[in-house]
Amino acid sequence: DEGKIKVLGVSNVDTQLLSEFLRFARIPPMYVQNKYSIYQPAYSLDHDSRSWPANASLMEMLMKENIIMTGYSTIRAGHASYLSPLEDPHVVSLAEKHRRTPAQILHRWLMQLGAAVIPSSSKQSRIAENGDVFGFLLPESDMRLLNGIASLVSSVPQSFAPTWCDDVYSVSVLTGSTA
Repeated sequence: DEGKIKVLGVSNVDTQLLSEFLRFARIPPMYVQNKYSIYQPAYSLDHDSRSWPANASLMEMLMKENIIMTGYSTIRAGHASYLSPLEDPHVVSLAEKHRRTPAQILHRWLMQLGAAVIPSSSKQSRIAENGDVFGFLLPESDMRLLNGIASLVSSVPQSFAPTWCDDVYSVSVLTGSTA
């Protein structure tokens, strides 16, 4: 109330933690900064999508609350030794289709979801490549394919996850659950 806070942001939160924060905060955050990749679309701190409330989507919550998502580590390999997002065959195929690099596909995907992207590089060529993402759009079908990759790494038998994700790869058939 003294006017000392210009912009408030929080980092590494999930829907539950953000909900708790919004209940008591007099000044709501302007942005959330989370790891955001095709394998970890803004997951909770323990990266276990099965612990989310049913049908919870952090991006939907942020849009409703008028909070900006800022994604980091979009192209870096995730935890649990996942394949690097830059080498994921889905991403590579879309990069070839659009005549772009895998990094450009991933940055464009996150931007089209409504998030700001924090790319980083010390190489001039990579910096230029990271900035060259405004001259194309990914069609809805490609967006759904990229969004659906989370279900390939998060679903387990009898449990399709994350629940907000479209089952574009028919994972629910393999897990024996209903998406």
